[in-house]
Amino acid sequence: MWIYLLKFSACLAILLLFYKLALEKVHIHHIKRYYLLSAFLISLSIPLITFTQYVTVTIEPSLIETYIDQTSSNPIENNINNEPLLPIILWCIYVLGVVIFALKFFGNLRALIKNIKHNPKLKSGRIHHVLLQELIAPHTFFSYIFFNRTNYESQKIPQEVFWHEETHALQKHSLDILLLELIQIVFWFHPLIYWAKHLAKLNHEFLADQAVLKRGASVPNYQNLVLAFSSNAVTSPLANAIHYSSIKKRIVIMKTQTSKRAIWLKSLLLLPLIALLLYGFSSTKILEKVVTTKTIKSSIQEDSLIGASENMMQEYRDYIDNLLKSDNIIVNQTEYHRIEAIYELMTDKQKVSITDHRDIVKIPILNISKTKPIKPTKSQFESWKDNKTYSIWIDGQHVPNTELNQYNFEDISHFTSSFVYNNARSSKFPQPYQNHLYTKKGFTETYTEHNIKEYNNLIDNYIAEIKSFHKKGALDNSELRILKVKLNQLYNSFSQDELKKYNLLPPLPVPGEITNNMNVGDNISSQVIRILINNQGLLIFNSQIIKIEDLKSHLLKYNQGLTKEQREQSVKAVISVEKETPANIIKQVDAILMDYGVATIDIKGPTKSPTQVGATKTEIKEFNTLAKKYNAQPQETRVIPLKDLKKLETIYGRMSNEQKQQAQPFPECPPVPPAPDPAPAPKMVPTIKKGEPSQAIPPPPPPYAVPNEEKHSQVLQEAFKKFDKKANAFGKATEAYTKKGEGTLTNLQTLYEETMDLYNGYVELAIKENLMKPTRSISTNKKEEQEIKYKIREQDKKLEEDDIPSPTSQTSTDQKLKAIKEPSVYYGKLYNVPQPPPQPNPNPVIYIKELAEKGGTFYIGPHQYKTTEAMELVRKSKDPSIDVSDYPIVRLGGC
Repeated sequence: MWIYLLKFSACLAILLLFYKLALEKVHIHHIKRYYLLSAFLISLSIPLITFTQYVTVTIEPSLIETYIDQTSSNPIENNINNEPLLPIILWCIYVLGVVIFALKFFGNLRALIKNIKHNPKLKSGRIHHVLLQELIAPHTFFSYIFFNRTNYESQKIPQEVFWHEETHALQKHSLDILLLELIQIVFWFHPLIYWAKHLAKLNHEFLADQAVLKRGASVPNYQNLVLAFSSNAVTSPLANAIHYSSIKKRIVIMKTQTSKRAIWLKSLLLLPLIALLLYGFSSTKILEKVVTTKTIKSSIQEDSLIGASENMMQEYRDYIDNLLKSDNIIVNQTEYHRIEAIYELMTDKQKVSITDHRDIVKIPILNISKTKPIKPTKSQFESWKDNKTYSIWIDGQHVPNTELNQYNFEDISHFTSSFVYNNARSSKFPQPYQNHLYTKKGFTETYTEHNIKEYNNLIDNYIAEIKSFHKKGALDNSELRILKVKLNQLYNSFSQDELKKYNLLPPLPVPGEITNNMNVGDNISSQVIRILINNQGLLIFNSQIIKIEDLKSHLLKYNQGLTKEQREQSVKAVISVEKETPANIIKQVDAILMDYGVATIDIKGPTKSPTQVGATKTEIKEFNTLAKKYNAQPQETRVIPLKDLKKLETIYGRMSNEQKQQAQPFPECPPVPPAPDPAPAPKMVPTIKKGEPSQAIPPPPPPYAVPNEEKHSQVLQEAFKKFDKKANAFGKATEAYTKKGEGTLTNLQTLYEETMDLYNGYVELAIKENLMKPTRSISTNKKEEQEIKYKIREQDKKLEEDDIPSPTSQTSTDQKLKAIKEPSVYYGKLYNVPQPPPQPNPNPVIYIKELAEKGGTFYIGPHQYKTTEAMELVRKSKDPSIDVSDYPIVRLGGC
């Protein structure tokens, strides 16, 4: 901030000094006017300009360490928030100055407006003459010129004064004054602003004087007139007045003349001046493109890639020596776990060369998260109310024993009790027993989620260490490797349910492990894409530091075996950002990931984010794009591909109520058409081929629910994919047979049976996972299949007895029977023909429920309502009407 202010001040000072020395006396007053206004814009802009220069650096292997030391000058971030008091005081003074100058500005503006409203005015063309009682010098504010009323009515004001003030009005000099006043409010502390304002007002007088002299006024007479009106009369600071302090300079300018050659020469000097300012006060950013020779393998020390480094080995040997020398072994758990991690990193050869720490001392692995709760009995709970025997903690907080009166013994899910010897008791806790009690919530947080919290804390530390590693340009990644071993041990201890429930991700690779083993063109499979962005917009992609413009090319190395559609189903992206990370960088990364193709994008802040409520911003953006696209289509002809429909339903299901209200309306599919009336058969009706068994077209599968990828098991999703694929094949075959006469009924029957087998298996799994309600048992579906096959055989016999050569000669009764058995082909998709509505129930609420179970949809006018909403409306209505004439569309009235 201070550097910018200094650069701005230097630019403005140079521009104003150039004006003072080279331009002030030159007769190009109109150009000078715009020069002075542009000086502010130029001075504000130049310090913000940054020129980027790329430098290619080739490094030999022997120079790597020197190069990294020279380029790692960025200091480590200091997280201690000690805000100095001086900046706060300075900001308070600045704000106070802004308020004072703003009040002064609006006070002057109010006084001018008041004078205009409350004094007589005379109009002269586009100019208004305002007559004031006060002794004032003539002055102008926009198209209003203020005169002393006595002098005006007695005609004591010379014509030249009118010309002078009219020039201020016609050239709109008041706009310049207002702009300068507003700039002065912001930069009230800056002395150059007052100088610039003075120069601009003086130039306005030069312009007005020039206009008067061009109209034929005598120079000597006008100069005397200017002197005569240079009194101490009052004028507004926002107005252009004929009296001014620099009378001598105005008189000098009237006498002088400037040659055209001098004007051109002085004007041309502006070009090198601007170039000088750009060179001196803009910023230059040098980016180095490092090119290493083929012999360079990595910036990481080779001995830190495989096995433990020599430093680790020495640390391990020192620890063992200290253990062997000590008579009483006191084990520090933090040190011990570190030694364990170093041992895990060792190669077999390294392990042979040292003494195994487990032969000296071994700490049993205690998994606190697997602790089984111990519930107290009623008598135990009552005994704990004795404050002389027991001191009590509930969920980690010490409480008086009387607090137990607020609980029941069944509220305590777990407790621990410890005896305190006399020499260990204190005045605060003199009781012989200390009991720690845990409610269900407290037990979960303290025990069940203990390893979860520890893992998340370690992950945060690990990510911070990776950022620091890249920032310092470190050579040794040993500490990161030790931390990674601890993380791996914890991560491997979690069950699949815990990983899914708490959204736990495996730790990032250690910097150097990917880059050293990956060649250009290698394909890496990764179901989680992780990107870290610091507050300077620097990206760390899977532990590798990259530029944002290179992110796309790095992403393409991952999951090359998957199509974009497959990535959109399985690959997850996690973006971790620091405080004050540039929002535009986050948006760019988000857009690049969307283009690459990911299922979800999770953006995490500098601290562990709470459980997400509702859909993410990326998901809402995707939903709005799709919904807007399909809402633009007329509903009666709207066609939504199955892939987009699933995506819309999935995202809509995640949205909170507030998100649903703010998002695009869900693009409803057109209602299912009613059963077709008997009509003449279409021209292209396939005949039953000779030797082919006579049978009707099988119906489509019954309705089903689509699983959610995040909520339901992989087994259920695989079963759905198999069924969905077979159902689509059956639908296409049915459409080809009915419209084009392609295929055979035998083939359709085979496809139907295969589809129903997969359907029954899928429904059975869906019921187990509460995706579908067991309203129909699997055996019922199979029974219906047998009934359909029986009806088909009966119809075939009837056709043979009547000697009907083709389905085109069926009676209307047969056509109705066929309409019930055949599926309705609607926009290339198969739908069940709606079942007839149930008989009206005396209770309208129950009748609505029965209609909904049969597939009815409820409308009041053009608006559709959910079943629960329709039941509630009917329940509240005194005289509801239920119209099922257009079933499955049910129209409600009286609600």
